[in-house]
Amino acid sequence: MKMQNDLIYLASGIFNINTNIYNAYLAKQLEARGYNCFLPQRDGFEVANYFIFLEAAREYFSEEEASIISHYVPYYLDLGYFMSRSIATVANIDEPVDLGMVVEIAYARFCNIPVIGLRTDLRSPLGNATDVIGINPFPVEQCDCYIKADTPTGGYDEIIEATNVIIDKIEEKLREWIARKKSNMTENDNPIIKDIIKGSDILFTDLDMNEIHTKESMKEIAERFIENKKFFLANAPELVSIKA
Repeated sequence: MKMQNDLIYLASGIFNINTNIYNAYLAKQLEARGYNCFLPQRDGFEVANYFIFLEAAREYFSEEEASIISHYVPYYLDLGYFMSRSIATVANIDEPVDLGMVVEIAYARFCNIPVIGLRTDLRSPLGNATDVIGINPFPVEQCDCYIKADTPTGGYDEIIEATNVIIDKIEEKLREWIARKKSNMTENDNPIIKDIIKGSDILFTDLDMNEIHTKESMKEIAERFIENKKFFLANAPELVSIKA
């Protein structure tokens, strides 16, 4: 894996203002401390960027091809490119637990990339508010460090102050686990992971990743996908439709 020395992958849901504010604030604070962050709502092809990418693809390809391209490319961008270049992952494990986040931290685990999980949620689907874990154990077991913090309350200043204390602990554990695992983060022989990285290389090699949201870059990515469509669809699930 072509890891970057300071890239932190932020794994989180990105579908409402609550998580997006938290994601953006965490990225801002970590970047102020010298890290680079993959912030999915900013750097990926999710949510608004997904629809921009879909519209760009529609200009050059059929509706069916554009739909396929925009469906699979974010997967290879997030896991194959950014995750595989990260030195650690910070996961938001508050409710509702995001399915994409769970896949991302499991992938990181298989790649031996440190995973710091954070939960501040009072809700406990499998227990009660006093539980140390307070959540389905499957996501927790993907973490190298699981931080269970009290939910910040009060006004804006109080919440920010409490959040900064949590981020201080996240950074402390990032430093600790990066140091502990860095020498073991080697090329992965798992064939599925190798194919994800291969797909990423096909789509993004030699592109300026700071410009991937431009129309020209989106067109180039889409063209590469179509040229290698056989490879990508061979690694996609069989789709079965059952109609009433």
